[in-house]
Amino acid sequence: MMSLQKKLSIALFFLLVALGAFTWLLAQNTANRYSQEFYQRLNMPITMYMVGQRDFFPNGKADHQTLIELADLVMVVNPSLEIYLLDSVGRIVSHPFSTNALQLNSVSLEPINNFLSRSEHNLLLGDDPKSRAEKNIFSVHPIEADGRIQGYLYAVLAGQNFQTLLADVRHSHTLVNAATILGLSLFVALISGIAAFYFLTRRLRALTHAVENIDVEQQTLLESISLPQKNRSDEIDCLIKAFETLLNKNAKQYQLLQQADQNRRELIANISHDLRTPLTSMQGYLETLIIKDKSLTEVQKVKFVDIAFKQSQRLGYLVADLFELAKLDYGRVTLKVEPFSLLELIYDVIQDFELKAQQKGIRLQIKTNLSDAIVKADIQLIQRVFENLLSNAMRFTPNDGDVVIFIDDRLEQIVVRVENDGEEISVDERQYIFQRYYRAHNPKENPEESNQHSGIGLAIVDKILALHQCSIKLCSHHQQGTAFEFNLPVV
Repeated sequence: MMSLQKKLSIALFFLLVALGAFTWLLAQNTANRYSQEFYQRLNMPITMYMVGQRDFFPNGKADHQTLIELADLVMVVNPSLEIYLLDSVGRIVSHPFSTNALQLNSVSLEPINNFLSRSEHNLLLGDDPKSRAEKNIFSVHPIEADGRIQGYLYAVLAGQNFQTLLADVRHSHTLVNAATILGLSLFVALISGIAAFYFLTRRLRALTHAVENIDVEQQTLLESISLPQKNRSDEIDCLIKAFETLLNKNAKQYQLLQQADQNRRELIANISHDLRTPLTSMQGYLETLIIKDKSLTEVQKVKFVDIAFKQSQRLGYLVADLFELAKLDYGRVTLKVEPFSLLELIYDVIQDFELKAQQKGIRLQIKTNLSDAIVKADIQLIQRVFENLLSNAMRFTPNDGDVVIFIDDRLEQIVVRVENDGEEISVDERQYIFQRYYRAHNPKENPEESNQHSGIGLAIVDKILALHQCSIKLCSHHQQGTAFEFNLPVV
């Protein structure tokens, strides 16, 4: 694969070759036109002088002999001149050359009239009788008699002798030196361009090397690339910055993927453990019933069936919680927001927990100074929030304890606070309290009852409130119990 530096160098080479050829042709053309204009201006009066010296139309007819004599005399002094005698319409009536040497019998009067009428003496080309295709510099002067133009004395200034001499000069030492200087200049420009491309693409090569050797897991950065200074920032520096930003984002995403993979592994392990425990217990008691049916008493059979039923209930609760948490994690829960009475919902939830609270001697209370509290949220999900918070509070509330739900309004928000007077949650445990499968330590809780909980209740609460763009706050103090507080928008 050809590198960018080589491509740029080759492109520069052909560009300089084309530029050199164009410059050389332009210089030659400019020099040629300059010499023609200079030579035309220098010899502009020559035909006027010749017309003043001789009479080319004595008795109204062209005098061929006079033209020959004058042409021989002039060409001795300037061999590049070619003299022609024209009539009033531009036909050649006399010339010092053989008939076969001419290819034109007449000369166009348009450049002659332009030559005679112009105020500025710029380069002007006219017909060359010895060539049909090429134009040539000339000088012309009218021949008049009695105020009437009889003809023109037409002089081609750069005749065949001049062209032969010009061809010889093109191979002169001066032009060779000019061509050599131009070639050396282009060669120096080429070497300088290649060196500039090398240094300009150095950072690109370093960036390419860094890209080819990226190790996202080890978060490899671009230490080999010089970072742009504050006073220097071009497109390559912007590309390096953008790549560093992309690399950092990829590294963070890779860490998130690693964390997600670790969470997935832990999730599978926890699910496997949590599902296997009640399932194994349930299978064991049912298998015992099948194998030892005749040897078991009725009391034992009822006990085994009751245990199997409780394990199946636990399995059902766990599967339901996992399914709900999965829906919340993957955003498959659509909020059905509507206004409802928060107090009525709380009274309904407390009624469901009343029997269990009486069995443990726990008092469930609602404290508020509001006559009603209309909020706008998903009533079913908020009901699940209160169920999980009350269930969690009752677990950590000792017998003959209190679970109180405080409701107040604050800055167009309904503040809800679920508080119990149980054991304080340690500082080390607080950072994990909303993580799935985490169970806070409760020394007073029955181990059998502890196994009834999946450890994802508070994680579900956190997810549901996050969907409502609310956050939950944990407060726990020694001998004051624990409280969970969150806000809901007022209608």
